[in-house]
Amino acid sequence: MQQQQQQPFDPKWFYLLEEAECNQRAQHKIPFPFGTLFLSPQYPYWAAGNTLQIHTQEPSNLTATDAEILECIAAVERHFVETCPTVKRSFTMTRDAETTGKGDSIAGAVVSRWRALLAQQGYKDDSEDEDFSRCMGVTAQTLVAGADPKGLDGRRVAQATMADFEAVLINEPGGDNNIGWRTVKCNELLSRAEKDSLTYLCYDPENEPVARVIVVFSDKVPGVGFVPRVNTRDEFRRKGYAKSVILYAFKDVFERGLATQIVLFASEDGPIKLYETVGMQILAEHVEMEFIKAASEFQ
Repeated sequence: MQQQQQQPFDPKWFYLLEEAECNQRAQHKIPFPFGTLFLSPQYPYWAAGNTLQIHTQEPSNLTATDAEILECIAAVERHFVETCPTVKRSFTMTRDAETTGKGDSIAGAVVSRWRALLAQQGYKDDSEDEDFSRCMGVTAQTLVAGADPKGLDGRRVAQATMADFEAVLINEPGGDNNIGWRTVKCNELLSRAEKDSLTYLCYDPENEPVARVIVVFSDKVPGVGFVPRVNTRDEFRRKGYAKSVILYAFKDVFERGLATQIVLFASEDGPIKLYETVGMQILAEHVEMEFIKAASEFQ
């Protein structure tokens, strides 16, 4: 498939996209010289909410001494213990899929350095090199023009507001035992200003909400809408609902001038094929690296 001709998509770009959603979700955001610490004790099942996101294009990750980085790791662990002692905590890095991690770029050198220092502190690399994500993008010009999703088989698609809270909650992943954090999460989602985030829902002919898409915006990545989530309830998958809500959402974002390009990350063949049907094209590939250790090992 022919790829869109765009600027180089280096790890900094991926970092900024991930940061756009983390900034919205996290309850606490603590800047470090080497990245940003995101803490969200109310989202125990959202791993990215409790992590030091290491900026692999930040030069200080190479110029700092080992002692300074080790002190950063210790400081982050203290925050983990104080703020979210019972949930998953991690250090994460985004690197280019072509980077070998052997020092052939600033990102590769940073990955190698942090991997070694985290290993000294008992962290294990919980990611696999082959588990990479494809960054896919679409513009108003490449978005597939089709029938108005609102008129497709009687389905209704619309932007969600606080009045649609229950409909959004139903489409939030997680079971009844997770209703507490799901409720907080959806309340936060719908409380965002439109300049920061938009949520869209697709309903079946019986007016049951069955699919959802979120688009996030950030001043650090101007002109780009980032899609952190596309959710379809299990029993309604492969019936066109996700495609309906995606087409409607993307068209609405472009018509309102909120972005000139919409991007997302996808790692599985099924979703990738779906996104291709609406005109999205593969722009680049990246690897999300995650380093964790057992909670019992924290001091």
